[in-house]
Amino acid sequence: MPAAVQYELDKNTDEYRQIEEAYSAEVTARAEIFKRNWDYYDGLMPNPLKIGKDKIDDNIILPKIGQITDKTVSFLLGDGVDFDASGDGEQDAIDDSLAELWAANRKQVLLHNMALSGTLSGHCWARIEPRENMQPRIVNLNPANCSAFWDVADVGRVLWYRLQFQAGDDGPGKRLDYVHGRLSTDGVDHDVDEWWELVFTTKGGASPEWVMQKPRAWPYAWAPLTDWQNLPRAFRYYGLDDISLAIRLNQMLNFVLSNWSRILKHHAYPKTVGLGFDAGDMIETEIGGFFTVNKSKADADIYNLEMESDLSSSRALAELLAAEIWHVARMVDPASIKDKIGDITNFALRVLYSDTIKKIETKRLLYGEGLEELSMHGLELQGIGLPDMIAVIWPEVLADDAEITQRLLSELEAGIIDKQTYREKVGYDHEQIIQRLAEQGAVEDNLGARLLSAFETGR
Repeated sequence: MPAAVQYELDKNTDEYRQIEEAYSAEVTARAEIFKRNWDYYDGLMPNPLKIGKDKIDDNIILPKIGQITDKTVSFLLGDGVDFDASGDGEQDAIDDSLAELWAANRKQVLLHNMALSGTLSGHCWARIEPRENMQPRIVNLNPANCSAFWDVADVGRVLWYRLQFQAGDDGPGKRLDYVHGRLSTDGVDHDVDEWWELVFTTKGGASPEWVMQKPRAWPYAWAPLTDWQNLPRAFRYYGLDDISLAIRLNQMLNFVLSNWSRILKHHAYPKTVGLGFDAGDMIETEIGGFFTVNKSKADADIYNLEMESDLSSSRALAELLAAEIWHVARMVDPASIKDKIGDITNFALRVLYSDTIKKIETKRLLYGEGLEELSMHGLELQGIGLPDMIAVIWPEVLADDAEITQRLLSELEAGIIDKQTYREKVGYDHEQIIQRLAEQGAVEDNLGARLLSAFETGR
């Protein structure tokens, strides 16, 4: 949404009309981009070639956008994300409450859908809803339904959020405006640290009229909406997606391969050409369908028409486009390392994936802030005392189990970490191991005592 100066309550002012017109144009443009990105993710791409009179579809569609998106989400989330209250590494009551909050919201599935939505749209949106006698509900919102109106002098200062849902183009709809400030008969004072929820409804139609219901004060110092950029974009509120630059290249790759397919359809087998005679002069023999011509050698000739090129230039262009699709998304083309993966050391692999790792680290900075904010809000809705901070514990981008284990052993020997931390890091149940070691020690003590007694009695 373009920048704004103040939330307008009076629908009869020019300022209100200008804001609504700008909102309508902007949200429509963003929705078209989201739809295109999702279509490419699903493999629903326009055919590069028209189907000819032979009704044969020569189009080839490669779903590269889906591959890049899924791989990006996998790199971002890895084996799973954890939350640590106060960032002290100790498990306490607040950590248990955090785990219960995210478990109640199906943490792994929810985070995957958030990452998928952000990777394709460039911006993540979530709403947290209080529920009586239950864990708060965290909803992953469709970015096409969400907008922010920011201060004209400060792109990072949101004056109000908007959620708008409508059944079809002309059906009934609902709009939720979350306004930062204090409402009064004179307008909105955005300098007051309050949030108000304004609900509008419409019966639909070509020019729907939005009717405001009674405003309601939101009882917290933060809006129920949390949003963050997928990738940073300076001087813009909405972030960058991961795939827009790759879409154009995917279109070109489909075009090259589809043309290649059509050329091969027409020229994959030789065409026989006859010169110097009429078709009626050809006589079919009984020897393998062979034809003869009733003309002298000087008057007739038959030969096969073959392509002068093996389409090597087209193949090279297709390979270049396929590789560049991955490069513009700051990912490694799997085809470039498929024959080398067994020979690449872990250090070399990290060098090869260095740009991808940097990109994922940048995304984690942004996603981490959003997830930490959601966690704080979830605790506050339950009336739980808030910690000073909540840390998001991300997995290794490129995990090497042997390397990690060796590093932890070195830290254990150097006294940097204790046995419990080591066991937890490598996936062992510390309490269970302590219990089993105690049981094993008791058995060994009893056995030693019996052996000593037998020795003393000569048995």
